[in-house]
Amino acid sequence: MTDGTTTSTNIQSWKQKYTGNKPLRKAKETVYAGISVKWFYIAGFWCLCSIILSMPLIITSNIIVQCFIVALELVWWAIFFMNFRTCEKYDESMLTLKYMIADYKGVHELCKFDMDVDQLQTYIPIKRIHARGLIEYTRGRFGVLIEYFPPTDPGDQMETHLLHIQALINRLAGDMQVDFISSSRFGTKSPLLKKFERMINDPNTSPKNIKLIKSQYDKVKSGKVTPDWAFYISLGLGSHATVEDAADRLNTELPGFLDGLSDAGIVASQIISETELVKNFIQFMVPRDL
Repeated sequence: MTDGTTTSTNIQSWKQKYTGNKPLRKAKETVYAGISVKWFYIAGFWCLCSIILSMPLIITSNIIVQCFIVALELVWWAIFFMNFRTCEKYDESMLTLKYMIADYKGVHELCKFDMDVDQLQTYIPIKRIHARGLIEYTRGRFGVLIEYFPPTDPGDQMETHLLHIQALINRLAGDMQVDFISSSRFGTKSPLLKKFERMINDPNTSPKNIKLIKSQYDKVKSGKVTPDWAFYISLGLGSHATVEDAADRLNTELPGFLDGLSDAGIVASQIISETELVKNFIQFMVPRDL
């Protein structure tokens, strides 16, 4: 260098050992032409049992016994051809058998709906649910939840119907109050589509019915489906110092209230089960949050 200094460059080199991928071992589940080893086992077992079953044919000359053994052999091989004649059929039969065994053991049993009331308190001011479906809200308020089915069409009796509803509201005592709640229920689209698809693909369905089903199928698939509706009445029993006082108000007022609904042509019943109360509150209060 011209300035009297020297510069050295240290170039490091290394060697990377390359290890090629190890060849995959041949799967033990399949052998020649993709035939399952397990299928060979079941076929061998079937042949062995068939030979054992046919042994009495050699040592007996009784025609009845021989006919019985031949019939047994035919049934034995009929079972094989029905369930294990190919590898695909073997897999299908074994899957069905495993499902049946699991179902017998209770593996596929659906758990009953269960939710603690505490999980509703974020959304609804409920403190506790007492006996006979008596709901205790915050600030000492109490009430019950009633499920009802409105009349289809009062027709000429509409005025009478409204008068009964007005009388029902007028009879509320003290600080009682009533709220009529309607809730739409969605989620029926997928089962409907599956049902329509099965009907359309059914060879026994007539062409005339297929056209009708196809039109309904297109409506459901496009989302133009009428939702199911559920109707509730939240009957407030007012504020009470104790649960016993609220229970007395419930015993006094609920029978007459239900009779008034019946006079108005409304079929109704109180929801008493805690589980059902929680489930129905979720239905019309917080369906998207829980």
